[in-house]
Amino acid sequence: MRQSRINAWILLATPNESKPLSYILGMADGLNKAIPELDELRDSLGWLLSADLIVSNEGTFQRTEQGRGLLAACEVDGENAFQLWDRVESTLAKMSFESAAPYDLSAEELDDAYNEYRRRISAVYEKLDSRDT
Repeated sequence: MRQSRINAWILLATPNESKPLSYILGMADGLNKAIPELDELRDSLGWLLSADLIVSNEGTFQRTEQGRGLLAACEVDGENAFQLWDRVESTLAKMSFESAAPYDLSAEELDDAYNEYRRRISAVYEKLDSRDT
């Protein structure tokens, strides 16, 4: 996947309010049916932070006003999430930076976030399953 596509994916998965990495993993999974890999997250989060499209504070992430504005400018009524993703990717691909340092994320931190995401989604499934019986 192109880096601009990954950056768009992670920006779309980042919430407007401060949430942990596990939330981004869940949203990314919902959008793309995949969990971002460690290097994808490091590079993308670093780039988005350098572009001032997201901020990070004590292990949480959220879109900045600029990030929310970029997404709002890309939205078109009646289009689906994949069309929005394409438009966001195109917009991000036109933005240039000298270089962005990868976000400092360890494999252990990613594993912890993934396990938290799995616990949350399992709890939802269990709750839904108990309603069916």
